[in-house]
Amino acid sequence: MLRRAQAIAPQEPWTRGLALEKQLRGDNHEQAVVLAEGIIRDDVENRGGAFNLAIIGYVGSMIELGRAAAVIDFFESLKPGISTAGYMPTGIKEAFMQFMLVQALVNVGSLDTANAILDSLIRFADKVLPGWRDNAYVMATVSMMQGDRDSAIEYALQDLERPLGKNLDWSLNYEHLVWMKPLIRDERLAKRLNELRDATRLAGDAVRRMLARQASGQS
Repeated sequence: MLRRAQAIAPQEPWTRGLALEKQLRGDNHEQAVVLAEGIIRDDVENRGGAFNLAIIGYVGSMIELGRAAAVIDFFESLKPGISTAGYMPTGIKEAFMQFMLVQALVNVGSLDTANAILDSLIRFADKVLPGWRDNAYVMATVSMMQGDRDSAIEYALQDLERPLGKNLDWSLNYEHLVWMKPLIRDERLAKRLNELRDATRLAGDAVRRMLARQASGQS
């Protein structure tokens, strides 16, 4: 599907996002950084979540590569002042950039700045994104930024209770993002992730059988 999309519409946000996701799921961080930085610089539409994935992938891969400080410099080059608590996002995309920037600030030890930005963003979200606190995965991420691992685990368990069909990104979100990886050492989370691995394998087998039938002309 990716090869077909790249042949038909290589610059479409969905296509570029899918190519990036493939690298992130393979933990190919150097290549992920290249793809993510291109998407961010081009300020693509968030179609299919491509822009948000680029922000997440860039920050996560740069932290994995030990280059978190460069994240701050890059974001500052695009949005001067974004790494300060006084910065006011002009929209959701900028707010999300700043939200993920908090991860880099935490990683380099700028905890006071990270906490101040996060507090400001929470107030921003409360005003413009009603119901955002109902997203258990987002709340798990916020809790990890705040250093509250216990709350993060509880939110993660809520998030992972969703059936596979409504949580297809579970592996990317928990097994391939550096700030969430510490959670999977919890026994309850590990158990649920094993269940999702089994469900994913069975669903993949079913899809492969269906595609094989279609290729052979069977109904």
